Amino acid sequence: MRADGEMFYHWMTWLLLERVAHETRGSTGGARVARVRLGAVKGMDHARSQAYLSGTRDRDQGSVPWEHLYWPPKWHGTDEYDGIQLADIYLGMFRAALVGDAQDMLCAEMLLQHRHQIRRSTDGRLLGFGIKVYGQSAFLCDRVWWPELHS
Repeated sequence: MRADGEMFYHWMTWLLLERVAHETRGSTGGARVARVRLGAVKGMDHARSQAYLSGTRDRDQGSVPWEHLYWPPKWHGTDEYDGIQLADIYLGMFRAALVGDAQDMLCAEMLLQHRHQIRRSTDGRLLGFGIKVYGQSAFLCDRVWWPELHS
C-alpha cells in the first residue's frame, strides 16, 4: 500500500467515513446523520475514489452504520467551504510532532495545545480512538511528549 498512493488515499478516506458513521450513531443528544465534505486532492481521480468507496460500502457486512452518513460523500475545492482544510491543519500539527526528535517536546507544542480535541475512549485512552496506529505503536508512544498528550 505504501507504493500505491491512490489505494492509500482510498483506504484512509474509508477509515475516515467509517469513524464518522460510528461517531454520529453515538452522538451526545442522540444519533445524527452526517454530511461529509472532502477537500479535492490534486491529481486524484475522485470518480475512482467514489467507485472504491461505494464498492467497499456495498460489501460491508453490517459492521458500519452507513445510515448515519449522507451518501455519497462529495469532494470540493478549498474555496467552497470554510474548514475544508481542517484535516490538513491537524495533520500538520501531528506531522510536526512525529518528524521531530523523539526527545523534543517543542516539536509537539501545537499538537499538545489541541490535545483536548482528540477523541478518547470513555476511560481516556487515545490509541484506537482518536489516534490509530498501523505498525509499531512504540514509534509514537515512546516519544517524550506522548504522556503529556493524555493529560
